[in-house]
Amino acid sequence: IDLAQIDKNGVLTAIGKEDGTIVVRATSVANEMVYGDITLTKKGFITGLANTNDDHITLCRNNYELWITGLKETEKYTLQLFDLSGKMQKNETSKGAVVCHFSLSGLTDGVYFLQVISQSQSKIFRFVLK
Repeated sequence: IDLAQIDKNGVLTAIGKEDGTIVVRATSVANEMVYGDITLTKKGFITGLANTNDDHITLCRNNYELWITGLKETEKYTLQLFDLSGKMQKNETSKGAVVCHFSLSGLTDGVYFLQVISQSQSKIFRFVLK
């Protein structure tokens, strides 16, 4: 892509796909025929919401804390927090409880993914911190 051809007042459009790719198109405002596409692919990390066998797990944000409900009290859970680039920011283990609290303190504003993993299931939640 030759970004020098894109007008300074151009428009960026990002289109995400469930296969882990994002296409970013830079289009000139002066001439919509002048554009360039970049395809980004992230491997080794799930970027969408994962379906699980147990859809009772829910996530609720309360200020700088996540409240996770619906965990089986008999299972041990690994909670992994990833930023938008796929870098792990936090990793905790927890025993199932009525409400599991996960601290978001120290994180900057942005989009994050929380992966909840047990022996029987895995579920990913996307949320915005601002």
